[in-house]
Amino acid sequence: MTRSGFSLLELLVAIALIAAVAAIVIPNINFKTPKQEREQFIISLNNLVKRAWQHAVTSQNVSKLEFDFSKENRKITILENTGKKDEEGNLLFKPIEHKYRETTLAIPSQVSVKNFYIEGFDEVTKYQSGRQVTTWFFITPEGLSQSVIVNFFDTKSKRSVGLVLYPFAVQFKVYDSFQVPQK
Repeated sequence: MTRSGFSLLELLVAIALIAAVAAIVIPNINFKTPKQEREQFIISLNNLVKRAWQHAVTSQNVSKLEFDFSKENRKITILENTGKKDEEGNLLFKPIEHKYRETTLAIPSQVSVKNFYIEGFDEVTKYQSGRQVTTWFFITPEGLSQSVIVNFFDTKSKRSVGLVLYPFAVQFKVYDSFQVPQK
């Protein structure tokens, strides 16, 4: 009489195959490629710009997107005009607070900003010389922004990326190469 079922050897082979497949699949479940990380950062940056634009339009107040490149912070923050001025006559800004939406964005470590043009002037030269580690651009209550170009190098994927913010669109357009201001 024959018995139906699996032999011990067949069970061990099946378990070994399942273990091999699991060893390959499990580490890759939450793994993001450098391209996915870069694209997620750009999407998050565009969402932050959109929030700043919405805040400027709805509050009828100037919004400011501040990029902090200091080693300890590396973040982008939405600020709003307080209506006050400092001793030199410059407008004072404070971070906006929102219960349900992020108003700051961390700059990933693999993003190395090479140029940050605002209205045609490269702001990176200021912070590379040690005079400044932050830069910013404004969004007006009319929904317009300053003309901005951000060129960065993704150190993980070894790719150059150019982001162009047109004043009327107020969303970054992505290019696969560095961009320069139009003269």
